[in-house]
Amino acid sequence: MSTVRLMTLDPGHFHAALIQKEMYPGVAARVDVYAPAGWDLDEHLKRVHAYNQRAERPTAWQMEAHTGADFLERMLRERPGNAVIISGRNRPKITTFGPERHWHDDGHRPCDTFSAALSSRFS
Repeated sequence: MSTVRLMTLDPGHFHAALIQKEMYPGVAARVDVYAPAGWDLDEHLKRVHAYNQRAERPTAWQMEAHTGADFLERMLRERPGNAVIISGRNRPKITTFGPERHWHDDGHRPCDTFSAALSSRFS
């Protein structure tokens, strides 16, 4: 079974953390987050931390933040994962991703799409 390794790009909306409300079979616990330092990143990490600390069905995500002005270029260069979560302020990100750049979009509703894809792939 291949392992899905998540990356999160500049989480500018709470939807970016929703995928991490649960743990999934076949998905690595480590998630690399590439973003500028600041409020959006801090809030994202707090949300995931809250999922890890909740009393009922806690998750076990291991977050690795990569910050700096070159966060996008760094993610594209390092590519520690094989699936990217993109949520919020997407206009500048649209031209960066797509089949012509070997990134594949599974739809506009990443939580629904991701969960469905994992269910069909790993069940």
